[in-house]
Amino acid sequence: MKKRFLALVLALTMIMSAFTMPTSVSAKTGAEVATVTEAKVQFSEITKAYKESYIKVRKEITPEYGNEWNMLIVAKSGNKGKSTDWLFNKYSTNLATTLKVNGGKLMNKDQDGNPVDAKITDYERVAIALSAIGKNPTKFYGYNLLEPIADYDAVTGVGINAVIYALLALDSGNYAMPTTKSGKQATKKMYLDYILNAELPNGGFNWGFDDAVDPDLTGMAITALAPYRKFKAVNAAVDRALTALSEIQTDDGSMESWGSRNADSTAWVVIALTALGLDPHKDARFTKNGTPVLDALLMFYMGNGEFSWITDNTYNAYATTESVMALTAYINFAAKRASLFKN
Repeated sequence: MKKRFLALVLALTMIMSAFTMPTSVSAKTGAEVATVTEAKVQFSEITKAYKESYIKVRKEITPEYGNEWNMLIVAKSGNKGKSTDWLFNKYSTNLATTLKVNGGKLMNKDQDGNPVDAKITDYERVAIALSAIGKNPTKFYGYNLLEPIADYDAVTGVGINAVIYALLALDSGNYAMPTTKSGKQATKKMYLDYILNAELPNGGFNWGFDDAVDPDLTGMAITALAPYRKFKAVNAAVDRALTALSEIQTDDGSMESWGSRNADSTAWVVIALTALGLDPHKDARFTKNGTPVLDALLMFYMGNGEFSWITDNTYNAYATTESVMALTAYINFAAKRASLFKN
């Protein structure tokens, strides 16, 4: 009887092990990560969508202020040559002209077409793009474009997104915090603390409207916190944010915000995972009903390099840009190159 019981236990153990997700160890976190062995979307399909969307971005890009994310996409593609050099140089000279005309400032237009001062987030975005194309935003034609983010009160007054992008901009080229000419002097630690203090009770982040985890902002926050995981408090916050995101991932693998499953939210989770050195094509925590979050992003792909915001087959330029950023982040991750916002 005892032998039969042991045999039964052994058989059940073998059966259960057959259904256990294989695990790998993340080189960056040291934690075991369950992976999916078979994804619905093959790597070749992902690279095809990436190549098609990259071609569209490259063909339509205008090397002027306001097109920084597309400049980032081109810069992180790894493609080099005379045409790429021309693009980067043209963007730089056009930006320098814009600054000179506006007395060293970036300017936007309001809804009536009147010039208004750019936001701090615009300076942060430009700094990230310049770093990506090999230019130093702290010494750009005599201008230090990172100077506005040294004013703690000004940055935090905009909101947590400005704090997140302040860190991303500084870390895009390992720049030191500039000295502010007015306001309260900021440090990286102050911005880190600000983000950590904004964490929701159960993990993750929100724009400040309620306690619901926002996947876009949480993805952005994780991306900014990624280089600082050596600090226990940061690492713990990142782990809680990952758990929170996994819990709100929808049953088809996509992410939802403002009542809609959409490409932008899904894209930011992909970007965040790659920043942590985690595979969005295989991580079981971000796989629902056999569909990993990266595969779910392609549900919004319409072909010809275009993405819709929701699955309504309607082209959306912003959703396309953020989706291509996510695909670029993944392609660089797969090739073991620097993450999207690092050079």
